[in-house]
Amino acid sequence: MIQPEKTNLGLEAELFGSNQRVNTTIPSTLKGSEIKNFLTFSHSMQLPENSCIVLKIPMDRAGKRIVYHIIDDDKDMTRFVGRRSNVKILIYPKSIRLRIHCADGRVSTRDYPAKTPANQIIEQVCNDFFHLKHHIAYALYGDKNDLQNPISATKSILEYDPYIQDVWLLRRFWIKACSTLTDESDIHFNYSHARNIVFASNFNYKYYKWEDLIAISLTIEYSTYEQTKVLLKKEKKEKKIQQKVEKKKEKKEKKEKKKEKKKKKKAIKAGIAVEEPVEQTPVNTGPSPQDLSHFPKWMLDDKKLKKRKNDVIEKVKNYEGKDILGLKLDFMNLCLENKFFGALMFHVRCPIPMTGQAPADYVLSFTEEQIHLLEPGTETDVFKIEHPLVKKWKPTSFENLSFFFYPNATSKNLIQWNIQYDNVLFILDYFTSLVNFIKQQEILAMKDEQRKIYLKERQRQTQSSLNDILTNNDIEIGYQMDDDLDDLYQQGDLQNDVLNRFPAPAHQTPVFLDVTKITAFLESQNTYEELKNFYDDERGFRYEPEEYHAVNESIIESGCALLRSIILQESISPIADATAWVQSVLPEDLLTQSVLGWQLQGPANNLNEAVSTISRCISYVFQSELSPLDSFVALNYARSLLMHFARQQWKEIDFVEMAEQVDEYLGAVLRPVFNITRRLIYPLSTLVLEDSSDILPDARSMLFLNESIGMTLTFAAISVARALCDAGIGCEDLQPILNTLPVVNTYDPIVAYRLSDALMPLLSALETNEVAQKALLAQAHAAKVEVSNMVNCVTELYSFTHFLPSPVAVYCQAHSPRLLTLPETPSTIPEAAYIYQLARESSLTLWNLNDGRYASLAQQISYTAAEFYTLFIEAARDPSLTNSLGYTFQQLIEALSRAIEIFQTTTSIINVLNPDDPSHAVLLNLLNSPEDSRTSLSLLALDSVSPKHKLAVLEDSGQRIDTQLRSINGICSEEEIQLISDSFRVFSLMVLALSKDQDNASQIRVDISKFGEELIDLMKANIDEDTRRRRVQELITRLRTFINIGKTYQEFKLININTAALQVKQRNITIVNEAARIRDTTNEFAVQLLLPDSSVSTETLQKIAAILRRFSLAAMD
Repeated sequence: MIQPEKTNLGLEAELFGSNQRVNTTIPSTLKGSEIKNFLTFSHSMQLPENSCIVLKIPMDRAGKRIVYHIIDDDKDMTRFVGRRSNVKILIYPKSIRLRIHCADGRVSTRDYPAKTPANQIIEQVCNDFFHLKHHIAYALYGDKNDLQNPISATKSILEYDPYIQDVWLLRRFWIKACSTLTDESDIHFNYSHARNIVFASNFNYKYYKWEDLIAISLTIEYSTYEQTKVLLKKEKKEKKIQQKVEKKKEKKEKKEKKKEKKKKKKAIKAGIAVEEPVEQTPVNTGPSPQDLSHFPKWMLDDKKLKKRKNDVIEKVKNYEGKDILGLKLDFMNLCLENKFFGALMFHVRCPIPMTGQAPADYVLSFTEEQIHLLEPGTETDVFKIEHPLVKKWKPTSFENLSFFFYPNATSKNLIQWNIQYDNVLFILDYFTSLVNFIKQQEILAMKDEQRKIYLKERQRQTQSSLNDILTNNDIEIGYQMDDDLDDLYQQGDLQNDVLNRFPAPAHQTPVFLDVTKITAFLESQNTYEELKNFYDDERGFRYEPEEYHAVNESIIESGCALLRSIILQESISPIADATAWVQSVLPEDLLTQSVLGWQLQGPANNLNEAVSTISRCISYVFQSELSPLDSFVALNYARSLLMHFARQQWKEIDFVEMAEQVDEYLGAVLRPVFNITRRLIYPLSTLVLEDSSDILPDARSMLFLNESIGMTLTFAAISVARALCDAGIGCEDLQPILNTLPVVNTYDPIVAYRLSDALMPLLSALETNEVAQKALLAQAHAAKVEVSNMVNCVTELYSFTHFLPSPVAVYCQAHSPRLLTLPETPSTIPEAAYIYQLARESSLTLWNLNDGRYASLAQQISYTAAEFYTLFIEAARDPSLTNSLGYTFQQLIEALSRAIEIFQTTTSIINVLNPDDPSHAVLLNLLNSPEDSRTSLSLLALDSVSPKHKLAVLEDSGQRIDTQLRSINGICSEEEIQLISDSFRVFSLMVLALSKDQDNASQIRVDISKFGEELIDLMKANIDEDTRRRRVQELITRLRTFINIGKTYQEFKLININTAALQVKQRNITIVNEAARIRDTTNEFAVQLLLPDSSVSTETLQKIAAILRRFSLAAMD
């Protein structure tokens, strides 16, 4: 990493709210905390506690336009300063006091942390003070009259203007407002803003029912027609009085002017110099006639409109008697009948696209679905384009902006449209925010089933190429914002290509691997299998639950509050606060105490590492000290906090670019996956961060955070499994998995895979079974438990773990620097757990690599890793096991060395695919052919998504083929053949991917191949219309048969919970323990034995580490 050049800067420091200023010189590489220390101790500036530094950078010579940047305590100013030799900074206190105004006159005055982003302030004030829904539709403005320049939602107020104290909360986007204006507070707030827009002097009343709007406004103010007429009479009298007052003023001014002229003449004759009087703006002593009116200014300025006052007042009769809320809602509905209401109008200069005309002056505006170019002063379109057809927009200079779009949904020619404006950043920010707002609204509307159907139909009707299927097949996301053009749109080689026929492979007996075969079973598992029959009775499998001695609500609240304060950076010393919390809730188990102590010594060099280290300690405490239900609630809340914290960082990272920095081919493999779906951002980001962790420092800390999320997810799933077993639900499936868990839990991808696979069908059945829910919730717990939260949490774990065996994930894992490096000798249990985790990841990767030929080595690594981890924990308490541990560690190092050699030979995605898998066989043929590799990799990306996503793509591509077949008239053109060919490629691959039945896979492969051949013949055949229609109908019938085959694929097995076997009544563990204490002890010795000390000794671990180091050196020799 290149270090910034050290130079001296002239510094002018100003303390906010004080006249104290300091002029000095500092090195440019000083960090924020060092600058504050320097000013405090060298110049005796009294800086407020936890203050922040705001850098002021002038953008013009006059210094009128200033840009503000916050300098964090751990960052310097070099990236902002550039070649400047002098800078100015403002020392700002830790909080900012804002007065937030709204259109109806209400004001909220509150203190916020100085660095709080504007979107958080908006969300808080909307929820707590104004009680508004959908805060994403609003924005803060420093000037209520300058709606083109809102305060950026992602930046703090300090970065907009640190001296500002008053801001205005106004609605930025009126799109979809009708569906959200349901609550009284929303109606009152938005009516005031809408009325201000209508009564503004620049309102374009010609395109609205302006008479009704004014009549409704009058009805709201005066209730009845009679009172409104009285109002009109009062206004006339007030205007006459006002006119008389103005006439008197004019007479006085004329007299004064005459006197001044006479004085000038006399002074000139006398030779005395005369000073010119300074013109002063008249002070308004009272309202003007227009201010006294309850009619808009544009109406009073127009003589014709002004004469229609009586007509407007007559319309009040239509609205009197209605309630206030209804009237305000009617007012806004009339406004929103015009799609341009509230939309910004930008006066630009540009040509009309695709006409060849010279640039001219037009008005640019945006609505929910389209970009509009309007005639100046009108709402008449001269050009418009739909949002989904716009693929890119970027500024080329301060006054020039370019849009790149396709003329229609089937076109592949990209058009560039250049626009000139005074400051294109206003247009760029408005359009980008609008698209994001529309996407967020669509996500919020996903719960509506009719909305989903509408989105599917819209995509089927408007998109018809392979590019659309590959990039937009995520049905529930209607808009895509990619900063760079997608490579999939540059497929020139496919223009003259025809449909490929799939050759039948020689081997037709696919063998699918089962991840359970690399699961290491403990001795207790074998005992369970042998004695299982003794526990089977009429009521099903039963066992006595463990006694959880702590149902402590304070642990949940304090632990979650600690994690939240660290994430929000409210904690001054995170590790110290975490240590104090652990000491206050210290578990009784000595081994857990030791693990927590080692965890607190984890990395904490930055915020990501501190959050990860502390979240692991909190997770261990939750799991060991709380009952299963309470443990799940606490862990799930911690998981949501960590996920929200991580997502804020994922939004700012281009993971494809990161992958390309590691390896260009790796980036080519991952690019189509990121373009196809955003739902896999957690596993995809983890894979990219893992592959780049050795070259990008920040990637290592973020990977640590992602792993902490995986650990918390696993612990939460374990708590759910234990709770279900305690209730007698699914014990036969869950208890064998729980028996494989080590004494000290950690993240294990194999166990997480099996656990989520077993929990998903159980929770799906539990959601509709009230008796089972009562049995589950009858256990002792203090927190509020919801089954839906269990489903969401386990679904997150299921999506993550079931993506790992996919070809894309296996290829990325094989390039992981962690798996390509032998681990160092462990000296603590967390270090041993890390080696155990890496070994299990290597095992899972080998298991899915190269059609399973390394399955034996994968099993060996899995079993040896489990044995090593178990022996390490026991050897920490019993040093006599050290030699056995050393021998096991040597075996593990030797096996991992062989795995590294295999990973180093995995240079292509072809090494990952299984030729016995029907869909992989097709992909292998495409990748080995001269076909464009980008298309093949895009199809590979589709094969890596979830079955639910594949089924949606199958239905979508099938509908395209259906529509294209019905539109065939005569011999097909090359373009029509290309369209059907593109759709069939995706369709056939999805059919094979969803038909994982070993017995029927061969026949389906043959049938789909024949279907493709007949499809080619039909497109090229010169036959009569009746024969063509008959053959088209036959192909459509077979097409639907293939779709039905895909629909029969079951992602989860169906489970029926035996409610008769459930014991709803909560077990009284106290009575059970009391009965055990007073049981007959005639066959027992009447003595009390003390348990040996099982605490972990640091001296013992040092000896173990030395012995393991000798074994590891022997293994590498």
